Amino acid sequence: MAIPAHPDAMKPRARTRTHVAAPMMAGNWWTPSPRYRAYVAYAFSGVFIWLQTLVFIRGLWALGTGEVAWNAFLEDLCHPLYVVFHVLSLAVIVWYGARTYFKLFVKTQPPKIGPMPRPPLWVFPPALAGAWLFVTLAVVLVLGGVWP
Repeated sequence: MAIPAHPDAMKPRARTRTHVAAPMMAGNWWTPSPRYRAYVAYAFSGVFIWLQTLVFIRGLWALGTGEVAWNAFLEDLCHPLYVVFHVLSLAVIVWYGARTYFKLFVKTQPPKIGPMPRPPLWVFPPALAGAWLFVTLAVVLVLGGVWP
């Protein structure tokens, strides 16, 4: 189903010999293009971040309420629906972070970084991935008790 777009969307600045048809926006405007689908998915991932924030706030509230409330909260987190939600949220948030830091970050770099010219854009994704792997490994070693 098509909906009418803004009436002046394609109006020429001056009168021309050729008349333009009234602009129409398709009802499925975002499905044919992969760029639109990625944009809608990127925007929708904010819902998962918001829901994870609500779970976090609920946990803080339970922690401040007492041991009984905290144990009930931990029991609730073991429910299969919570587990599925957290696995799905992990996948969405990892995709969101990868898209933000490995794809969009590269496009936003200025032509000069300080006094030096910017390196080629293809350098950024491997450098970011290396830094991410290094930090992840360091955190795992520290939390695992292997490294000080």
